[in-house]
Amino acid sequence: MTKKLGLTLEQHQELGHRLHAIRNQIGTEVCLIGNAYPRVQVNTLVAKLMKAQRLLDEVRSNLDSQVFEEFPELDLEQKCSVYYPG
Repeated sequence: MTKKLGLTLEQHQELGHRLHAIRNQIGTEVCLIGNAYPRVQVNTLVAKLMKAQRLLDEVRSNLDSQVFEEFPELDLEQKCSVYYPG
């Protein structure tokens, strides 16, 4: 069986930017829904989006840990900015 090598640093960076953008987009959609529908409907819809956002944060955290493990030669700022950019 071939050992999987994981993502390259560039792949982690690209994925980190995409996941960050998705997380921010979810927040935008929560506001859009909150302003468009009655509170009773909004609570259920927003709760589902917020759950998706929490799960996405968990994935980002796990991948962030992978970056720390796989790329010890990077300085702290470089490592931290992969999944949590600017």
